[in-house]
Amino acid sequence: MKTPEITAPAGNLEKVKMAINYGAEAIYLGGPEFSLRQRAGMSRDDIALGVAYAHQAERRVYAAVNIFARNDDFDRLPGYLAFLTEIEIDAVIVSDPGIIRLVKREFPNLKIHLSTQMNVTNLSSLLFWAEQGVSRVVLARELGFGEIEFIKQNSPVEIEIFVHGAVCISYSGRCYLSQYMINRNANRGECAHPCRWRYTIVEEKRPGQYYEIEGDERGAYIQNSRDLCLLGEMPKLIDLGLDAWKIEGRVKGIYYLGAVIKTYREARDAYLANPDDYHEGLGAWLAELDKTSHRPFFSGADNDEITRTTTSNYLRSYQFVGLVKEIMGNNLYRIEARNQVRKNERVEIINPYHENQTLDLVDITDTDGAPLTLVQPNQEFLLETDIGLEKWAMLRKPLPIREPLELKR
Repeated sequence: MKTPEITAPAGNLEKVKMAINYGAEAIYLGGPEFSLRQRAGMSRDDIALGVAYAHQAERRVYAAVNIFARNDDFDRLPGYLAFLTEIEIDAVIVSDPGIIRLVKREFPNLKIHLSTQMNVTNLSSLLFWAEQGVSRVVLARELGFGEIEFIKQNSPVEIEIFVHGAVCISYSGRCYLSQYMINRNANRGECAHPCRWRYTIVEEKRPGQYYEIEGDERGAYIQNSRDLCLLGEMPKLIDLGLDAWKIEGRVKGIYYLGAVIKTYREARDAYLANPDDYHEGLGAWLAELDKTSHRPFFSGADNDEITRTTTSNYLRSYQFVGLVKEIMGNNLYRIEARNQVRKNERVEIINPYHENQTLDLVDITDTDGAPLTLVQPNQEFLLETDIGLEKWAMLRKPLPIREPLELKR
């Protein structure tokens, strides 16, 4: 059975390191220009540092250059592509034929991955792009397993699909709603996600009369997609023989990133080692994904529930409270708090390479050794425990279960 590469997002240098330390074989990132996630754009210096860090760990880095370019973009693109070539980026992810032409003509040794934005939904389209020099195609998220299998069996190039994360409601992400409503162009990295807003219907000759659509008491979310989660489809995913599985989320936090990567890596490796025993651990892996911030899940294009979620709120059952920054010896660890945490609170530890553990924060002090009862966000503190923690381990705590608010019209 083929081992697919787990390709993870990175929106800053810390996320690059988190993705690598939690098991991703490749990461994808982008700069402040030419990428469809401007809020996750990294400076050139940080991109260079991230590539060096990844290559030292023998991992790959792909740069998203996936905007739909305008004429003036081509004044700056050659310089940016030259920079990516100099730092030995492993490939660029491209969606614009003009950028593909530029790469082929001026940077012939730079590998090209075709973005899902090009919505490749059939073998003939893939073969066309293969003839243009593309070495990997990220298939459209609208495809079902049968369609993906047919394309993979007949493809001369590598195939990658998304397996987890938020899904754009527009066809392969080509959306103009954000530009139309608030003049922010999603196809140039400025999406405001208006598909997540709530809507009502007003009939033209009945102004002020709002008609209900299927939803909750606050309104309807007719364009709001569920989040993709293919972990439960592991046998099908492995049988497809894909080259890479892609996780969405360059603007997500490091807790989400580490937990999701670790879970998919563990589940994949367990299935490859012993397919017969895979289902014994499936419930725990799915429960782990449920502890990250997400919308209700759906299991791909074969499932017709993609848009049927009645809220734009995220499901959050746990809060990320700290990151192990240094192992100081003698069972002492330096931790950076990311949210408020108190002495004696019970937390879970997510270790990058070993099983999760639970401990009570009994022996915590500030960095000078003074006892603490309350730790504030961004404050560093010392934790003494005989439970072995790894660098990059994360601390989280369960959020209190709240009853739904009773909202009045």
